[in-house]
Amino acid sequence: MAQTQIERYRQHEVWDVIDLKRGALETVKYSQQALEQHRLEVITMLEAAARSRSNPQPTLYDDILDIIRDNLNQLATDEQ
Repeated sequence: MAQTQIERYRQHEVWDVIDLKRGALETVKYSQQALEQHRLEVITMLEAAARSRSNPQPTLYDDILDIIRDNLNQLATDEQ
């Protein structure tokens, strides 16, 4: 069965990656102030992105979701 654009958007694998990264970032705290501030900003952005999943008219497109997923997969969750 063919999926609609909204179904593809809401079922995209990026949502699982967002949840995983947000969870990982919420469990750490960086010793460097700049890294800690960046961590908090990223968590805020991930929370906003997760809320957009239920929008009645999604504003992100599948290719953008792929880019977000790929970038999140490269994001370290520690100070290394």
